[in-house]
Parts: sequence; structure tokens; C-alpha cells
Amino acid sequence: MTWSLQLRNGDLAIDRDRLNTVTDWQKLLQDLRIRLLTRLGTDPLHPDFGSTLDGGTRPDGIEIPSVIGETDSSVIRSAITVEVRRILSDYQAVQANRKRLDLMSYGSNSLTDTEILNGAEINVATSPTMVVVQVVVATGGGETKQISLPFNV
Repeated sequence: MTWSLQLRNGDLAIDRDRLNTVTDWQKLLQDLRIRLLTRLGTDPLHPDFGSTLDGGTRPDGIEIPSVIGETDSSVIRSAITVEVRRILSDYQAVQANRKRLDLMSYGSNSLTDTEILNGAEINVATSPTMVVVQVVVATGGGETKQISLPFNV
């Protein structure tokens, strides 16, 4: 089983002078939410980390404008769906690599079934003032969980 420090409203979650952690599907959702909401190019140590949902800078320095302010809702939905699929695919590749390395090093997988991304459905709703990205995640344990990300236009 793996874990991450729990984030609450962008800050570390602390209860009774102790840092909280997340595991299983809560870790999966937190990891995906961070990847989706981190603007591409803002992490100097990992310039290819993050998404272009709200714009960003590619590792080669090219600025990617946000599609959130576009006027054509079909362009918004299409671009967001492609970007979310990219993030999900990258995350699955990281998990597959981790599993491979764990098996080589330890002879077993450190990821639990409920923290493995098995698939996802992406829905994008647009209005004149808001874009809502909804990702329904299927875990390797057969559970489905939802991430909802609202963006103001």
C-alpha cells in the first residue's frame, strides 16, 4: 500500500498535531486532482508535470492558452477531454512502471487494487460563466469514484 500526505483546500491536513495521509481510492483521486489542477510548467523540477486545462507552458517554453475562455463549447469539451485523457494515460503509465519496479525489487506490488486507475469516463459541461469537468474513475478494485472540477470563465 502506498500513501500521500492529505491535502485539504490546497494545504496539508493536520489533526491533533499530526499530518494526515490518504491511501487507496482517496490517494488515487487526490493524485489525479493534483495533476489536473496543476498548471503545466509551474513545477521547476518537473516541467512536464500538470495539465493545460487552465493553460500552461510546455517544457520547450511554448505557452499553451487555456481553452476555458473559448466561445465554442464543442471546442472546449473536445480540448478538455483530450487533455484529461492525456493526464489519465500518463498516470496509468506511472502506475504500470511502479508496479514493474516493485515486482523487480520486492517481488510484490505496493499498489492496492483500489488505488489503481483502471479506466475513466470524462464529462464536460459548459455554461456562459462556468466549465465543469467531471471524471468518473474506475479503480482496479471495481469501485467507481468521481472528481468534479469547476472552472470560472
